[in-house]
Amino acid sequence: MNKSPRQTASDESMEPAYDTLRRYAVHLLADRERERLKLATEIHDKIGQNLLALKIDISMLHVRTRGNHPLINSKAESLLKEIDVAIQNTKSIINSLHPPVLDLGLLAAIDWQIKEFEKLGAMTCTASVNGDEETFAAYNHYTLPVIRILHEAFINAMNHGKARAACVSLSTSENMLTVQVYDDGIGIRPDDLNKPNAYGLLGIREYARMKRGTFTMMPHDPSGTLMTVQLPARDRQH
Repeated sequence: MNKSPRQTASDESMEPAYDTLRRYAVHLLADRERERLKLATEIHDKIGQNLLALKIDISMLHVRTRGNHPLINSKAESLLKEIDVAIQNTKSIINSLHPPVLDLGLLAAIDWQIKEFEKLGAMTCTASVNGDEETFAAYNHYTLPVIRILHEAFINAMNHGKARAACVSLSTSENMLTVQVYDDGIGIRPDDLNKPNAYGLLGIREYARMKRGTFTMMPHDPSGTLMTVQLPARDRQH
């Protein structure tokens, strides 16, 4: 069905507003990542260091009360176990905010993200990489958005697609990075992409736009969903 001249004019008049909203969404994503990094740093430097100091003090108490004060020694041992749990939880929070593995490059970060997601036990994840670290060195500055995109794609496949397996495919061609995620779930309908509460898909789309890339999601034959994100070798945001 062709659009009337009035509809076309209306769409064109709304384009500046759409562009403003897109740029605002990009600003919010970038600001959120800065806040995540700041919070992860503060948790590491303050809470993490305090827990470590507390563990050292309790460890000394545990050693000194061994054989002389069995009740205190037992309590100190129990506290050490609780502190270890708190330290692990703190590390987990830091990793969710800003994983240290991001500094190791794109391939290492993708491998980490897959292993972290598989720990949930609800879905198996594999990777198919067409190249080595040297091949993808030009795209290491995309490590953070790619990790965020994969996380949202896995969550969407598991929760909404009811998938039991997902595969990440990574390749390069003509100065373009291509990231694809195929899952074996129930598939996706075209109108699912435009649902107002599809925040995960919206996040993937905006991460791609933030880096001047493209995002598509479509049913995959015979079942499941295929998500494709393409990012240019040079970040043309600035």
